[in-house]
Amino acid sequence: MSEQAKHFRQLIEAQLAEWIAQADLLKAKAKHLAADARTEFDQQLHKLEAQKTELTEYLHTLNQINKTEWNDIKQEAENKFHGFCGAAKQFMDQYK
Repeated sequence: MSEQAKHFRQLIEAQLAEWIAQADLLKAKAKHLAADARTEFDQQLHKLEAQKTELTEYLHTLNQINKTEWNDIKQEAENKFHGFCGAAKQFMDQYK
């Protein structure tokens, strides 16, 4: 694995760990939401968790690439990461 890919993987792993901690706090707060708000919360959380799973699976592919391959998929990896971060931020901001 190239150093750039390794650094990027570490960045994603740190962000995912932070998101998981924040999501756990929000899940505890969500217990007090009204039924309709709770349903929406659960739906949005489910979508975000699916995106997290996709990103986690993508990390495994980063473990197996060389420097040349990293240059080929770098933009795709960054797009997936930024897409998840944007969705996570929007979710967190909505339910703080």
